[in-house]
Amino acid sequence: MQRLPIPATKSNLIRLRGELTFAKEGRDLLDEKREILIIEIMGILEDAYRKRLAMEKELVEAYQAFAVAKVIMGTENVQRASLGIQAEAEVEIRDRSVMGVVVPVVQVKWNKTERPRYGFAGTTFALDNAAQLFSRCLELLVELAEIETTLWRLATELKKVQRRFNALDNILIPQYIETVKYIQYTLEEKEREVLFQLKRVKAKLTR
Repeated sequence: MQRLPIPATKSNLIRLRGELTFAKEGRDLLDEKREILIIEIMGILEDAYRKRLAMEKELVEAYQAFAVAKVIMGTENVQRASLGIQAEAEVEIRDRSVMGVVVPVVQVKWNKTERPRYGFAGTTFALDNAAQLFSRCLELLVELAEIETTLWRLATELKKVQRRFNALDNILIPQYIETVKYIQYTLEEKEREVLFQLKRVKAKLTR
């Protein structure tokens, strides 16, 4: 491992020891954060999988109901009924923090009612059923968007944490350890040399 290009002095030795301790503490904190993020992601993955299956199932049912409505009513009557619908749904997005990662909290706001949002003239129960199913799909889609966005952001943060951890554990900390050992060895050698010189001087003076 290549050591840091730093002069072998006592002040540098003291400084590097302090920085090495700080780097090890930082690595340990990153390791803890990494473990927590992994646990969080694994828990969300299962929830996201269930919600995606539920949404896909609801979408299939909604499109099937819509196809039935078109067969019974005719495409033109379905289009005519849709013109009377006003978009009343609002999507509210807030932020929350998970391990320092900002993730969204998404909510659909609307006045829910079992009553169709179009006139009864020329419409059938099949269209009412399709409309209710698509309303449910919208809610599921928003829930899925929230959880998958959260999952993506946590996974992105996990990658960053892993890169920092690897940089500390595999590069920086080994460099610091090697440099501290080198400086310590060099200083000890210098001290031994000074002591040897002092002994020689003392021996000459004694003679």
